Amino acid sequence: MNNFKDFKNLTPFQKAAFIAISERIKGTKTVSINADNELLIWKNTERGLTNIIIHEENDIAFSFISAKGSEEKDIFYFTDKDTDFDKLVEDFETKG
Repeated sequence: MNNFKDFKNLTPFQKAAFIAISERIKGTKTVSINADNELLIWKNTERGLTNIIIHEENDIAFSFISAKGSEEKDIFYFTDKDTDFDKLVEDFETKG
C-alpha cells in the first residue's frame, strides 16, 4: 500500500520510511496512524505483537512484545533516519 490519501498529515520522512519499509516486507502487515500522528506498521501473531513505529521526529522504533506465556524475549529499540531498513524488516518478519 503506497496510497497516502488517508495519511495526509504524514511528514516527508514518514512517507519515505514507509515506502522503504513496506516495499521490503513480504508477509502480512497492518498499517494505521495513532492519535500522536505516528505511523504504525504492525502484526499480531501467536508469538506476540510486532511493531514498527515511524515518528514525526525522524526516528523509528521497533518493538516485539511476546505473547503471554511465551518464552520469547521482548525487544525494543530506536533507529534514526540513517536506519538499516533491511535489518529492521528482518526483525519485523522473524520476531513475530
